[in-house]
Amino acid sequence: MKSRALFAILVISFFTTFAQKKSSLYIPRNIQDAYTENTRSFDGKPGERYWQNSADYDIKAELFPSTRILKGEENIIYHNNSPFFIGQVVFRLYQDLYKTGSKRDRFIDPSDVGQGVNIDQININGKPVKVTSSSYVRRSGTLMFVSLLSSSVEKGQSVSIDIKWSFKIDKNTLIRMGAYDSTSFFVGYWYPRIAVYDDIDGWDENEYNGQNEFYEDFCNFKVAITVPKNYLVWGSGVVEDAQKIFSKDVYAKYQKALTSDSIIHVVSSDDIKNKRNVTIDKPKITYQFKTDSVYDFAFATSNHYCWDATSVTVDNNTNRNTLVSAAYKQSSTDFVKVANIAKATLKYLSTEMPAVPYPFPQMTVFNGGDGMEYVMIVNDRSCSTWSETVHLTSHEISHTYFPFYMGINQYKYAWMDEGWAMFLPSEFQTNLAPSVDQAMVSARTYNAYAGKELDAPLMQPSFNIRNYEYYIASYYRPEMAYRFLEDLLGKDLFKKCLQTFIERWHGKHPIPYDFFFTFDNVAGEDLSWYWNPWFFERGYPDLAIKSAVKDSTKYTIEIENVGTMPIPIQLRYNYADGTFEYEHKTPRVWKMGLKTYTIEKKSDKPIKSIELGNPQIPDVDLKNNFFTFDDYRK
Repeated sequence: MKSRALFAILVISFFTTFAQKKSSLYIPRNIQDAYTENTRSFDGKPGERYWQNSADYDIKAELFPSTRILKGEENIIYHNNSPFFIGQVVFRLYQDLYKTGSKRDRFIDPSDVGQGVNIDQININGKPVKVTSSSYVRRSGTLMFVSLLSSSVEKGQSVSIDIKWSFKIDKNTLIRMGAYDSTSFFVGYWYPRIAVYDDIDGWDENEYNGQNEFYEDFCNFKVAITVPKNYLVWGSGVVEDAQKIFSKDVYAKYQKALTSDSIIHVVSSDDIKNKRNVTIDKPKITYQFKTDSVYDFAFATSNHYCWDATSVTVDNNTNRNTLVSAAYKQSSTDFVKVANIAKATLKYLSTEMPAVPYPFPQMTVFNGGDGMEYVMIVNDRSCSTWSETVHLTSHEISHTYFPFYMGINQYKYAWMDEGWAMFLPSEFQTNLAPSVDQAMVSARTYNAYAGKELDAPLMQPSFNIRNYEYYIASYYRPEMAYRFLEDLLGKDLFKKCLQTFIERWHGKHPIPYDFFFTFDNVAGEDLSWYWNPWFFERGYPDLAIKSAVKDSTKYTIEIENVGTMPIPIQLRYNYADGTFEYEHKTPRVWKMGLKTYTIEKKSDKPIKSIELGNPQIPDVDLKNNFFTFDDYRK
């Protein structure tokens, strides 16, 4: 026994030493395994043995607006691409958040608490499973564990699973989805979904409790949604056989919008006021969607929403167009502008930052909830100001890249998608709405928490972070980390690193180390001196003017990094004649771990005073950011 224990210690020590030789970042043991197994590599690329599982979903669902009941049946072909034997399948039943007794970290209106998801039938490879038997099916929170028994799946094999289910859509809580009036619904995370089984943790058995978001595999979807006559449906894909669904007038305008550069009012307020038919004259209408290799499928529907549509060229090399839609209440005053905002957002993301062509055939902005992203469709509230509308629309659409093109585990690493959705459109937002300054908002917000107990290091599972500190760690701190990373690398190199990361990992499941190592690899340097303080450690940003000395026309200014974070140095020289000048140094000046940095400034004009920092750079103590030379002190 002692020899076995010694051998185990030696093996663990070898792997730990091996990993640390390859990187100076701390790597948890479960993630080290991915590098020793060669599913991930230290140059940031997927390893030679990288794998991920997938499924084909064929879903048929019907919505009954009067009762808010959604009934469905689905066939799932689950493909085991892992090197492991799978004896059970873990399902996500997200709507069990509303089930009596479920754990929650968000308030649920008592009127929405009920039975959760009713599972009426499960068949595995055509054989029925007793859904009431704990030997076959076990439910815990928002998870359902289904034993495969004799249908267990070996490497390279597949299993067919049929499920019939139903649930009641919430009316008052409206976390990310729900019934917004008696005939308008946004439906997300709605069907029994197989959880991710990956090379890091195996089955993802983290429960959904309301706050933290999601982690899904890339799958193929064939979806049929049945609704009453004159209900329009927008979803994660393009409607098939649209001519057999829409009225002639709506179809003609829809066809025009597919290639139009201007806004087409496919369904106008006059159409709704005059009760014109928007679908064919049948009691029920079935919308068919088919979309492959996507993260998820969501949809929205209403029988009294306006519908604006246009198109935008997202890939100049291929002249590929994307349909852009806004679906909204007649009473909404800001949504009449949303289609144009969405169109401009897609153009910016495709050509400017990250300058990766929008990968999908359509995008719809639905006027419903407070703001939530889904594949090819977002669920947004109406806003009271132009700047809010610009920010919300572009932020949610930017999630297309993270997590929907890059299969981020939002539940563990929320900063890998929310931080990017804050950063990517920020310049666009300021250009379109000058009062929007995301950098300043992030700096001001972070200053209030930086270095305090609730300022959580990013490199811990996001589900361990609660309340407002979750937003600091998921949105504001990472947004600044990306911004200052761009500053120190330069825009061109930063964009090259980001595009390479997207190229390597789109359609896959990158983790933070894939991001870190890709940037190291493409930039040609070890950036751990930057990754550690911004992502791994506790600390705070605080620069100070330690001293300033005048010698004739030469000024020597010593800047001290009182805090721990590598942030830019921004100096404003205020001259005696009333003019001023700026000098900027990137965070690279702190690369060697120095605590002070000296700047020499030559000037024929006398400098009256020096100011350090600006509103876009966080700094917890501004009292040490000003210096006035003796000649000008009062």
